[in-house]
Amino acid sequence: MQPPLIGTWLSEQLRATKRSMRQVAEYTGISPSTVHNIIVGKYVPKPATCIKLAEYFRVDSDVVLELAGHRPPRREDDLPDFHMYISRKFGNDPRLQRALIAAYEAIRSVEEEQAEKARARDAEYEEWLREREEQKKRRDEGHEP
Repeated sequence: MQPPLIGTWLSEQLRATKRSMRQVAEYTGISPSTVHNIIVGKYVPKPATCIKLAEYFRVDSDVVLELAGHRPPRREDDLPDFHMYISRKFGNDPRLQRALIAAYEAIRSVEEEQAEKARARDAEYEEWLREREEQKKRRDEGHEP
């Protein structure tokens, strides 16, 4: 199991913004030692703390929640990371994992189907526009009534 990336991110944010662990602790309501434990990978912050960290550093809370392992990765074709996410979040129950993966794949299938339909509609619309422009051009040239 891969450790959450939140510690590395938090360390980089502190360095980039020249903030102290104490300042982050005061804003988030956790102790400085807990901030330290997040950085060294001994503690994963709860979702509410992740949201506070996102507010403090002015970043998207989804990013921080993902880094802490509370959300699945948002990358398109990253099923291995999704497997890792459900293992971390829901344990190693193979039946539950298979059910979650099946649900994920079903959603992806529907999304792909909808995307294909949208592409087909776009192509039809573009063809209609081309035909309309050609008709207008012929009309302007006096070839059509």
